[in-house]
Amino acid sequence: MSKWLAGRVVGQKHWTDRLLSLQVAAPLGPFQAGQFVKLALDAGGERVARPYSFVNPPGSEPHEFYYNIVARGDVSPAGLAAKARWVLDMMSSRLRGLGASWDLAGVTQVYTVHDFHPLVREIAARAGASTLVWHYCRPPIAEIEFEMDVRGVSVERMLA
Repeated sequence: MSKWLAGRVVGQKHWTDRLLSLQVAAPLGPFQAGQFVKLALDAGGERVARPYSFVNPPGSEPHEFYYNIVARGDVSPAGLAAKARWVLDMMSSRLRGLGASWDLAGVTQVYTVHDFHPLVREIAARAGASTLVWHYCRPPIAEIEFEMDVRGVSVERMLA
């Protein structure tokens, strides 16, 4: 089981009306540029965790993580499609930055309380993941209505 470290939000920057970043003070060890870390929030007796990549360079503090609000407040089918497409584009960009591609993805997970069934074919076609999992929940940041993560491992063992 992963060990969780306590952190404290020390700032939030509004770069534009949709692009924001969160600054977190936490006793993390060294990290590499582009590395991901899970941020978690305890809410309603449940810990909700999502992966984010470091924005700040290694060795600098506080740690900073970008997030983007696309089609703010729009949960119509068109609004959700815009959100999903932005997330897919961002994931593609991050994979390229890591020297990887969608064909290495084993699982793509979607987090939303909204019906995204009209987008399943598009997500599956672009993501190319062998498995698409829908987590019927709200992402942990206010106003974000659609979130997605992707993972790929060379070997996965399931214990019963």
